[in-house]
Amino acid sequence: MLRNLEDRRDHLDFDIDKIIKEQEAVKNKIVSSYEEEAKREIEELSKKIVELKEVKNSKEELLKKESALELKEKKISEQEENIRNKEENINELIKDTREEEKIKIKEKINFLKEEVKELREENSDANREIRRLQNINADSFSVEELNNEINALKDRKKELEEKLLGKGDLQTQEIKTLKGKIETLEQKNADITEENRKLYNESIDFKLYKDKLEAAERALPKFERSKESLIALIAKKDEEINELKSRQMSEVAKKETIEQAYFTIEERDDEEEITNEIEWLNNIKNSFKKVGFKFSDRLLYAFHTSLKVGDWNPLTVLAGVSGTGKSELPRLYSRYGGLNFLPLAVQSNWDSPYSLFGYYNSLEGKFNATSLLKVLYQAQEDAKNSISDYLTIVLLDEMNLAHVELYFSELLSKLELLRGSENVKLEIDIAEKNPYEIKLNKNVIWVGTMNEDETTKSLSDKVIDRSNLINFPRPNEFVSRNELKESEEAPKLKREIWENWKWNNVKNILEQDEDTKEQNMKIITDFEEKIDNLKEKMEEINGYLKVSGRAIGHRVWQSIENYIRNYPLVLESIRNRNSEELEKAIQIAFEDALVQKLMPKLKGLETEGLVREKCLNDISSKIQTYANGIASDFDNSLNNPYGVFVWNSSEYLLDKNDK
Repeated sequence: MLRNLEDRRDHLDFDIDKIIKEQEAVKNKIVSSYEEEAKREIEELSKKIVELKEVKNSKEELLKKESALELKEKKISEQEENIRNKEENINELIKDTREEEKIKIKEKINFLKEEVKELREENSDANREIRRLQNINADSFSVEELNNEINALKDRKKELEEKLLGKGDLQTQEIKTLKGKIETLEQKNADITEENRKLYNESIDFKLYKDKLEAAERALPKFERSKESLIALIAKKDEEINELKSRQMSEVAKKETIEQAYFTIEERDDEEEITNEIEWLNNIKNSFKKVGFKFSDRLLYAFHTSLKVGDWNPLTVLAGVSGTGKSELPRLYSRYGGLNFLPLAVQSNWDSPYSLFGYYNSLEGKFNATSLLKVLYQAQEDAKNSISDYLTIVLLDEMNLAHVELYFSELLSKLELLRGSENVKLEIDIAEKNPYEIKLNKNVIWVGTMNEDETTKSLSDKVIDRSNLINFPRPNEFVSRNELKESEEAPKLKREIWENWKWNNVKNILEQDEDTKEQNMKIITDFEEKIDNLKEKMEEINGYLKVSGRAIGHRVWQSIENYIRNYPLVLESIRNRNSEELEKAIQIAFEDALVQKLMPKLKGLETEGLVREKCLNDISSKIQTYANGIASDFDNSLNNPYGVFVWNSSEYLLDKNDK
């Protein structure tokens, strides 16, 4: 309660201060013309203030009073401002009136000042009374009475305004005269102000122009020297341009750079041509042993079969521990199998197809064609010195030193199109209006090697899905090699022979053999049934993968199926109509294909929890049932210290006596 009373007191004190200020302002303004009337009005206002200070009301009524008083204060403030403006105008007019009028006005002003001084002294009693009322608390006041008082104040204010406007005859005439002079002076002042503004702007523009002129005059010698230097520089550049133009290669010259023979094929009649696939592979294996290299039969067959199914997987990737022969296998396979071999050492800065094919060097004025581009040209059927009748292996050594997708992705997509088209062209930018086109053929086989360490990049799903990934086994026993020697290269293998080793050709030959057609059809039918059975097993495995959020697509199954169909031992068993050997060969081929195509899909899956229980354990059970040869390696992948599935062993590829 006390707090509310104090708040109300504060508000009332604030009102008193406002009214006091209003009183002082009214006194100061009205005494200049009607001091006696202003004095009476001030006394009346003082009485009203005393009456208002003697009452108090509740918080709500005090707020209403504050609002009314604030409105009154605002109006009186506006009035004071008008009076102040008029006083200022009068002071200005005083300067333009005659000297006698100035003296009279000054005397009148001095007289008024004396009167104001007396009024201030007489008003001191009222001020003391106001300060006394600041401590008075009244219980209540009537809203109606307050409104009456406000209306009375408004009436008095109106009367005061009429008097201040000079309703008297003399004052009215004087004010009209002064207003006329004011208007004339204001117009003259406006004209002079506008003229001054224009002159000022012109002076600024002139100064800026003068500054620029002086700066230009100072810089002129420097510009003259720069002009001479630029003329000399332009002359030098013209000479360089002319020199570069003289070094520019024509489109014909660029094509000639590409259309150079990289391989030379020599026909050899000293050895009989090998047409049997198994015999050809055995010959390669024996050559390996002669030069001190040892690769298991299963690894050799897996690599060979992966190359044969390049229509379905354009790239064969060899992964594993460094020094296990990943790069030597394709090199020696090519040398002793009669294939052309082009090794490419991938660099860590390869970031575009230009790294593979080359680019036009505008500074040197020539097209730098890589050996790969020359080989791709020479592999075309209509090329000069064409090698299209033979096979060529291109090895991307350490292919994951750089991001494979940056430099190989475009070419990989083109190679995939070869599966269903014979007219796939590679466009090479040679800095001409039209790119240089090379028709891609299936006679170029692509192989890559990769290590997995901190310096390499992982392969994307796109690359893995289009590849056969063969992991080299960690050697259990080291092989000694005391001398470096190479045997003579084998005669070049005709592409026609290679194509005859593929399933579709073998099947056609068997179906067309009238003497044994019935037997051949039976074993082919049995073989197709086995393939369908494996397809059902893969569909079952695909169902287990649902828990892991991964899946096997049509591409994976097609790759597995064609790998089995083209496995050398499978084809040999079908030709010999040996059902028992065919069963074993299918088992080996299926296990190889699972490792190459399924295991990369499982990489990174957690080996604990629901995925282990509902996915990996079920797949493990099926592998033990119908792919037992890789069961040990699968268990190693499940039970490793990393907590995720990692295919980190390939013991299934070792010969039995090496395990």
